[in-house]
Amino acid sequence: MTTRMSDCLKAQGIEFSGFAQGGGYEIQFPPSMGSEQANQLTNDCSQSSGEWSVGALHQFVQANPDKVDLATAIAACLVARKAVASGYTAEDWRREDRRGRYSFIVDKHTGLSAVAACNSDPMGSLPG
Repeated sequence: MTTRMSDCLKAQGIEFSGFAQGGGYEIQFPPSMGSEQANQLTNDCSQSSGEWSVGALHQFVQANPDKVDLATAIAACLVARKAVASGYTAEDWRREDRRGRYSFIVDKHTGLSAVAACNSDPMGSLPG
């Protein structure tokens, strides 16, 4: 996958120095390309090389190494971030997430930021 990603980016004129230990990476591109085009080409290479799906799986495993029920972990994360009331449960999360409407005890922007953070790393296992 790394070779496919590297080859794809190189063919587009984008320099790729490999993946960091946590799975992230940086690219260098000519100024004439512009960041929007470079990001689109990088996304295309990510998809075609398999990096996108492998990277997502890697992050999932890193964020949930003990295979904890995600709804339970997300609900606990939201409680810990004080975005929802202390009695908030996994069932509350499942129901509200399906609807896309949440019973925040904070403003909507703060609540949605907590949802994004808790979805990305419900147990706080990822670095940074």
